[in-house]
Amino acid sequence: MNPASIEEIKNELKQLPPKKVLELALRLARFKKENKELLTYLLFESHDEAGYIKMLQADMDEKFASIAPSPVSKAKKEYRKILRNINRQIKYIGSKPAAVELLLYFALKLKAQENTLHPKLQTIFSQQVLKAEKMLPLIEDDLQFDYRQKIDSLRGDDVYEKPVLKRWWKGIRRKQ
Repeated sequence: MNPASIEEIKNELKQLPPKKVLELALRLARFKKENKELLTYLLFESHDEAGYIKMLQADMDEKFASIAPSPVSKAKKEYRKILRNINRQIKYIGSKPAAVELLLYFALKLKAQENTLHPKLQTIFSQQVLKAEKMLPLIEDDLQFDYRQKIDSLRGDDVYEKPVLKRWWKGIRRKQ
């Protein structure tokens, strides 16, 4: 069975009276895999963004608590999985302050882990802090100040030091 095109869906939804249905359905049609999650957010959670962020943070707490820090490669894989989920939820929310809040909370939780000093995890940490910092000019001034303080407190320790990655391939010369 072939799904209807966006234009056909749009024309069909125009016949329905509420404009909100048209807006939600068109936004839903742009996404492919996560339709149910997006629709659930739009219908049930979008009116209470702060509560939704708290729910996501509680979910993040549970996931961080279940990660075993001993093999760093496995832990990194789990952190990436959490980060993919966060980025997907940020895409649904569509709000820059919420995005900064979630990214900084992820960075805070990652910094609190035992093996954060590992260079692979430092890279994830620094990337998320930098990503949150790049969003700061796009939000209101009073929120910028609050988030700037959070970023500075995250960077306060030596955990933020950028890892030294050996680039052994630069020393290799190719024979011609």
